[in-house]
Amino acid sequence: MSKFSKIAAFAAALVLAAGAAQAQSVKGKRVVLLTGPTTTPWVAAYFKQFIANLAAEGIDAKLLSSPGDVAVQAQHLDDAVAQRNDLIVLNAINEVAVVPALERAKAAKIPVVLVQQEMPGREDLFVTYVGDNSRARGVAPVETMVKALGAKGAQPKLAVIQGAPGQFQVIEINKGLKELLSKTSVQIAATEGTSWRIDEAGANARRLLVRFQPQGGLQGFYTMMDPFATQVIQAIEAGGQKPGQDVLVFSSSCTKDGIQAVRDGKLFATVDNGPIKIAEAASKVVLQVLRGERTAKTIYTPSQVVTKENVEQHAASCTF
Repeated sequence: MSKFSKIAAFAAALVLAAGAAQAQSVKGKRVVLLTGPTTTPWVAAYFKQFIANLAAEGIDAKLLSSPGDVAVQAQHLDDAVAQRNDLIVLNAINEVAVVPALERAKAAKIPVVLVQQEMPGREDLFVTYVGDNSRARGVAPVETMVKALGAKGAQPKLAVIQGAPGQFQVIEINKGLKELLSKTSVQIAATEGTSWRIDEAGANARRLLVRFQPQGGLQGFYTMMDPFATQVIQAIEAGGQKPGQDVLVFSSSCTKDGIQAVRDGKLFATVDNGPIKIAEAASKVVLQVLRGERTAKTIYTPSQVVTKENVEQHAASCTF
C-alpha cells in the first residue's frame, strides 16, 4: 500500500470512528415529551411511535400528558426543566400559556423541539418545529369539497366541527377555510367545538342537523379529524339521512375508521397525515438536536387528500 493510500485509509477510519462515537452519544440522554390528552387514537399512536424510536437509540423517553389543562402542562414543563432533562418535546395545548415555562427552559439551556403546534413569533424559544403545516392540511380537501358540494345546490351550507378554538392549528385551519370558501358558493353556516373530545363532536353534529332542518338542512360537514367525522356520520344516520348522499362529510386527519368510511362512501374525503410517518420525522429531528447537528427551523410533513379513488394508496399510513 502506498503512503498516500495509508493516509487515506487512516483518515477514513478516523471519520468512521468519529461517526460511530457521534451515533453513540445519544445513549442515556433523557427526553420528556409533553402533550395534551392521549385519548384520541392519532395522538396515542404518534407518541407511542415517538417513544419507541427514541428508546431504540438508548434514550430515556418519558411521556407526560395533560387532560386539556394548560396549567397542568405548564407545570409539567417546569418540572422537566427542574429535573435537568437533556431535551423537551412539546405539543402545546395553548401556545401562549406555556411561554413563561419555555423562557425558563431557554434560560436553563434545555433545547425544545415543538411538534404539531407551531408558535409563530416566538422562534427564540425552540430549536425547531416539525409536523403538520396546519393551514395546508386544513385546506387540502377544499377543492374536493367545493366540487362535490357544488352539485348539491346553488349555495350549499357547510358546518365545521373544530377542535380547541384557542389553538394555533385550529385558528389557522379556520382562517384558511374562510379565505378559500369565501371565493366560492359554499357557505360556512356554523362552526362548533370547544375541545378535541370526540363525544362533543357528535353532540354538536346532532344539534346542528336539528337547527338547520327548517332552513333546508346542511349539505356538508367539515371536521378536523376522522374521529369527529365518524361521530358526524352516526348523527346523520340517526337523523334518517344518508352520509355521502344527502349530507357530504369531509375530514382532515385520517384514521383506520376514516379510511373504511371513505371506502364505504360515507366519508367523501380525508387527509393522509398518518401519525407514524410524522413521528418518524420528528424523532429523527430530536436525534439530530441531541447530537448537536443543525436542523431547519421549520420542517413540515406532507398532507395528501384521500378519496375513494386513491384510498388504498393511503390505507397503510392511516391505519394505526
